[in-house]
Amino acid sequence: MGQQPHWSGMKLSLEAMFFDLDGTLVFHRKPYSVANPPQEEILANIVAPIGAHPLLRFLKDTGLFLGVITWGDDRQKSKIDHLGFSDYFSYVDCSMNPGKPHKSVFDRAIVACGAKPENCLMVGDDPVKDIEGARAAGMNAMSLPELAAYLMCTDTILRAVLV
Repeated sequence: MGQQPHWSGMKLSLEAMFFDLDGTLVFHRKPYSVANPPQEEILANIVAPIGAHPLLRFLKDTGLFLGVITWGDDRQKSKIDHLGFSDYFSYVDCSMNPGKPHKSVFDRAIVACGAKPENCLMVGDDPVKDIEGARAAGMNAMSLPELAAYLMCTDTILRAVLV
């Protein structure tokens, strides 16, 4: 028998959920032609994953505190606005100094939401910056594919994670 995913058997009592931005809630259609493209080119090149809006709306409607923890500058916030995500999030951290995976980045998010670390979930695409960083602060963490698999294993979406 294969190795069980590390989330197997996880039962969460969630109060807050945080998402990475690029690679999790924002996808880039094609590579950029220059290292630091103009903001207009970036915004014209990004898309939200299918199902992101209904999922975020559902999570927000359940009363979860939702936030974004990403690496970058304030241009990251324009991606959130451009894709219509602004109303979902009560917290956005685009820190670069220190940035993810530094524990203080996740500690600030925990303080902002007012929940215990173990009642917070970080969803991201980077195993070090997102997953290990969140776990170092005591948060639960899942990669985006793990979250999708976890949700598909429940009878009703999120019933198992919203206790």
